Amino acid sequence: MSLFTITTNCLLSLLGGFVSLKLIQEYIPIFIQRGHYGNDQCKVSNAPIPEPMGVITAAVYLIIMFIFIPFPLLEWTYTERLFPHDKFLAFLSAIISICTAILLGFADDMLDLSLLLRRLLPVLVPLVSVGQSLIIASSTTLYNVIQLYRLQDPIECWYNWLSIYFLLPFITTSLILYNFNKYPARVFVGDTYCYWAGMTLAAVAILGHFSKTAMLFFIPQTSEWPENSNTFTVNHQLSFSYALEFC
Repeated sequence: MSLFTITTNCLLSLLGGFVSLKLIQEYIPIFIQRGHYGNDQCKVSNAPIPEPMGVITAAVYLIIMFIFIPFPLLEWTYTERLFPHDKFLAFLSAIISICTAILLGFADDMLDLSLLLRRLLPVLVPLVSVGQSLIIASSTTLYNVIQLYRLQDPIECWYNWLSIYFLLPFITTSLILYNFNKYPARVFVGDTYCYWAGMTLAAVAILGHFSKTAMLFFIPQTSEWPENSNTFTVNHQLSFSYALEFC
């Protein structure tokens, strides 16, 4: 795999984190002025906290991934005899799935969907908080790096590189959002981030052919099911990923 491609991905990831930082700082007062805010019940004051700020980082992530599309595609084209339709479709399918999840999350935040839809939609998208998603994404990245070292075959490990390409921009943008969302929270991520994070991790696990290993990374999430009803949807999603992988 080309050093230029992974270097470009790292630079774009850092750029995405920087842009997310500036945009979040700029849009905090704008969200409050437009009435998109909540209140932190753990604080004495009742100051408004902008929500859903996850849509900012999600938009930055999508732009970064769209810009990055030509780099792995050119590399695959030059290193293979035929056009890599399977790799290109895998890349696009992940982006389309993530776009759909972001749209659903934003609709949930803006339209306040009914309780029935809130229970049906997460069946295909696990809801993950920003702190948990950072831990899972970092663990998944480390797993893919170990697989690259273990396999050492570009034909077998191209999907590990594909997973890393999706995870690095996700980690940098989420890390910036976590800095604003950690206690005391200055922003709320909203359902947009939860849908985006869940679908990104699920798409990476499916395309990387390690959906069963991903179950181990979701154990802390699934172990909280008595306290959080949304965690049950993770089991649905991982079961769904098994079906997709076996098809």
